[in-house]
Amino acid sequence: MNSEKIYNILLHTIAGDALGSPLEGLSKGHIASALKDIDGYTDPLPALKGKTEKWKKPGLYSCISQFIILFSMVSLSGHFSVKRYIEAATLSPEFLDTGLGIFRYPESAVKNFIRNCFTGKSAPVTALPSQSLPLLVLHFGLFSETRGQAVLNSCELAKYISSDTASIAGAALYAAFIWDFMSQKINSFGDLPAAASQSAAESASFFKNESPAVFAIGLNPDSLVSAAALYVDAFTGSESRLLDILNSCLKTPVSRLTIPHPLALIPYAVRLSATTGGSLFKVAQEGGSVAALTALAGSFIALTRSVDELPSALVDGLVNRKRLLSTIESISKGSVSNRLAGEFMESELSLTAKAFEELKARNKNRGPKKKTKTGRAELPHTVEAWTKLDKAKWKKEKRKSDGKNQ
Repeated sequence: MNSEKIYNILLHTIAGDALGSPLEGLSKGHIASALKDIDGYTDPLPALKGKTEKWKKPGLYSCISQFIILFSMVSLSGHFSVKRYIEAATLSPEFLDTGLGIFRYPESAVKNFIRNCFTGKSAPVTALPSQSLPLLVLHFGLFSETRGQAVLNSCELAKYISSDTASIAGAALYAAFIWDFMSQKINSFGDLPAAASQSAAESASFFKNESPAVFAIGLNPDSLVSAAALYVDAFTGSESRLLDILNSCLKTPVSRLTIPHPLALIPYAVRLSATTGGSLFKVAQEGGSVAALTALAGSFIALTRSVDELPSALVDGLVNRKRLLSTIESISKGSVSNRLAGEFMESELSLTAKAFEELKARNKNRGPKKKTKTGRAELPHTVEAWTKLDKAKWKKEKRKSDGKNQ
């Protein structure tokens, strides 16, 4: 186990998540006009157009990084089983009775997974793609003994988060690509896009050749082979080709590559890592599903660059920096313990509570919108009052009339 490589990948990935998370959902053009050039952890407030409920603390990483750290600890502490990962998630202290524990800013598929962990459900409640899913299996790429284990374990855990085949395949391909790097196999692949494409091709062959093992975990190997083939092509094609591949899988065509879909984000993150000079700042300028995009790019940049090349602003500005760096250093050296996991959970609970209080403070002057009364709004009540009165008078007159006729 190469502790330096593990530390480098974890730090780059978490820094990418922390950089992109506050910008989540903002368009590329809006970031450029409202926030100008990104050169550090950026307060998104000027770009929110008064929607302060969407504010996120700069430098604070999301549930993407929380799960990466938590699952890395679990991966190092014993043999693989999905049950152990689910149990680890349920150890999270509850916060505000949200059903999400300590976990911050989850996208819908991950939110469903978290709630399923707490309620004991095992099946995903969504078939939607999950942009965060590949990152949640990063630990398999870092710590699996064999490539086959990295692929199969990723698939088995992934199906508890989303039943979307492209998301499951993307997660497995991502973990396998990281594993290839950790085993130094990647050095023979050439540049990053070519390396990713060849790695994906090998994973596609694995799905085909090891179909009984894939069936055994409840997945269709033919579907995974087809999905993996799309990634193989997407990694080395042009941006327009990547859009064509992506749109072939979507009911509604899109014109950008920052949508919340692994088939867009994983290849695009590889491309940006290779074309931006390894700049996470330039990746963050892309907007869209930027938390997952910058986190993925961070992990890919770490494959070709060292810790020393990560800008100091992205290290020094991390929220909870000292504890975070100490935790990932322990993970990279394989020295994890129940005490370390407990301390991590408690510190994350404190961070989540503090982030909520800051958000609440920013929204304290925002009362509920007052509804303007209009004559039209009052009309139904007026009509209803007249109707009751008329009906009462009619009944009274009818009784009188019936009495006279008897």
